[in-house]
Amino acid sequence: MDYNNQYDSLRALRPSFGFDPSFGILFADHFFHQKNWAYAAFGRADYAITDKLKLTAGLRYTYERKTYSENIALVEPTFSVPVVDVAGKISNGNVSGDIIANYQITPDAMVYASVSRGFKSGGVNGGVVFDPAEVTTFTPETITSYEAGVKYQTPDHRLTLNVSGFYYDYKDLQVYSLLQPAGGGIPKQLLDNAATARVYGLEGSSALAITKNIRFRGSLGLLSAKFTDYRSESAANDYTGNTLARAPKLTASLGLDASTPISSNLALFGSFDASYRTKVFFYPNNDPRFEQPGYWMSNARIAIGSQTKTWQVALWGKNIFNKKYYRDIVDFTNYGFTEPAVGEPATYGVEATFHF
Repeated sequence: MDYNNQYDSLRALRPSFGFDPSFGILFADHFFHQKNWAYAAFGRADYAITDKLKLTAGLRYTYERKTYSENIALVEPTFSVPVVDVAGKISNGNVSGDIIANYQITPDAMVYASVSRGFKSGGVNGGVVFDPAEVTTFTPETITSYEAGVKYQTPDHRLTLNVSGFYYDYKDLQVYSLLQPAGGGIPKQLLDNAATARVYGLEGSSALAITKNIRFRGSLGLLSAKFTDYRSESAANDYTGNTLARAPKLTASLGLDASTPISSNLALFGSFDASYRTKVFFYPNNDPRFEQPGYWMSNARIAIGSQTKTWQVALWGKNIFNKKYYRDIVDFTNYGFTEPAVGEPATYGVEATFHF
């Protein structure tokens, strides 16, 4: 993996001060190189305890090794100032696996429960930094997951219902922060580990065929996601008890699919769906300046094609009510502003599909 980036720090000031765009005004060259090696051994087994009760278990050992180097310099037309020149290596071994029990109550209903453990690889912060001490490594993130649920479908397949509850126990959760130094200065990009976090919630989804040609679907999710121990950099940045970034407390969706024949070979197809999510924070400090309030998003599609769906020509629209929302907000408070990344506006298109 190789990064080769160049940043022009003062490009926006050139029109005001008459700088020649052909000259490098505080150009920063950024090079980052990383090599990864991963080795794993794993196995899986299924065992039918009874005709209705089935047990599945899996186990995996993974070893990873990474080497990295990072070089950053301020480059001007006549000189170059080295800022960061570091190299290093990291290695980790992890055990993961799961145990799943399925019980088939009837041919149309099943309950299940599972316990699993997984990990997310450790690594190094390869972002743009201006202090070698900021090129920090972070350890693997581990999660122990507990889940139980039920899956049901009526014998005529008109109604399906899935409900589950889950609890996630995170250790060394990897978290990105953008810290503003006291008294001003360049913001610090920090990628480190929160000691612990816990996430739990309920999820449900359902689909109902009103007729052969009309189908409703819906889903609902309830979520609680909190840092149970996270002190970033120093006790001055204690985020314990805060909500994880990008974790809405509630998500919901509704959808409708319909079709109607218009000739012996042709049919008209239509679909509409709307989804909702409550507010999310973009940073673990839960600063209300960097949050996206809850919003609805709606999409629609109408198509004409063969009744067997071998071909279709469709008109589709995404975010059809042109809801304005942010995908991210970058904190440049020390420079006197913030930088929002705006979500896609209403978008429309035409597509043709053919299935061989």
